[in-house]
Order: sequence, then structure tokens, then C-alpha cells
Amino acid sequence: YPYSASLFVNRQEETNQVIHAVKALLRGELTRKRTITFTGEYGLGKSWLLRYIHEHLLEKFREQR
Repeated sequence: YPYSASLFVNRQEETNQVIHAVKALLRGELTRKRTITFTGEYGLGKSWLLRYIHEHLLEKFREQR
């Protein structure tokens, strides 16, 4: 199924985790945990999570330019 923002719910914790890690890396901070893994059953929304984070980060970078 294609990504649909209106159906994407209850993922703020995971989204914040990735955004925090990206911001730390952009500041040049060394991090011990450089890999974030999301697991779950088929249809849980892992691909949607990745798509949402990708779009969110692209929007953030556009704002900073």
C-alpha cells in the first residue's frame, strides 16, 4: 500500500529517535549506537515509518537552506 499520512499514527517515538540521531550526527557528535532497527510483523507499518521519516527529514533540510 502507498504511504498515507492520515493512516500513519502512533509512531512519534520511533520518528523522534531517528530524528534525534540524525541531528546528533549533523552536529558531529559521536554516538555509540549508529544503527536503529525496526522489526515487526508484515503489515505493521515499517515501510511507512521509513517513508515518513524520509519525507520529514527532507522537509527539515529544505527549511534550513
